[in-house]
Amino acid sequence: MALNMKSLPVPDSHYLSAAQGWLELGNHLEANDELERITPELRAHPDVLEVRWHIYAHAKKWGACVDIASAIVKLNFPSGIAVSGGAGIAPGPGGLFWFQITA
Repeated sequence: MALNMKSLPVPDSHYLSAAQGWLELGNHLEANDELERITPELRAHPDVLEVRWHIYAHAKKWGACVDIASAIVKLNFPSGIAVSGGAGIAPGPGGLFWFQITA
């Protein structure tokens, strides 16, 4: 996902795969539990953040989704795309997508 970002080492890569599997089964709570097993220093890895975004989206925690999307954008585009003014970029099934928050 991120430019020049290495894959997660074992066993963290297994926890990430398990989290993705739980999401596919519709269980965001178990998915979150799997992500919590990942080494704390690696939880900011873009692949982990993307799965975490989907977990929070499933739970309708939109503020957290915006924060995670902002972190992903900063990791992938350090020179420039920003989230501000109720709009930004977030991960989606086919890559990143633009969103706007309306009241």
